Amino acid sequence: LHIASLLEKNGISCHHGLMVPPGDVWWHQWFGRVESCTVAIVVLSPAYLARDQCIRELNALLGKKKELQIIPVVAGSGHEVGVAMQGNFLGNSESGRKQAAAIRTLLSTNWLPPPDTADGYRMECEHDDTLLIRAVRAKLSDPHRRLGTAL
Repeated sequence: LHIASLLEKNGISCHHGLMVPPGDVWWHQWFGRVESCTVAIVVLSPAYLARDQCIRELNALLGKKKELQIIPVVAGSGHEVGVAMQGNFLGNSESGRKQAAAIRTLLSTNWLPPPDTADGYRMECEHDDTLLIRAVRAKLSDPHRRLGTAL
């Protein structure tokens, strides 16, 4: 919620799964908004990478890689996220191996902070918040488009 609040405070509209009204099917809302997004912030953690639904969200975003700018934000230890993404983190089937390799390749740039950094994104750290806002603004071509976040 910190990132969503930070974006709104800086005049950047956003949407995330916690904004779905009770009783609505959250994935209809979330996947429906992906089509109109210009930028997506994906908050990566070992827990995120272990959840099937999060991987489905990530695949939906990666499927729009040509139209959508993705900013991976490392939550927690950059080392732990790097370890979680090593090898066949999506299983040993051929499709799991290919999918894991594709995710590693497509997310290999624009990390905040870089994956070799010991600490991940520090919530409410002015330096990290400023880097994120700058990265989002640099990627937005139309400030009136919606920003989708995967939190």
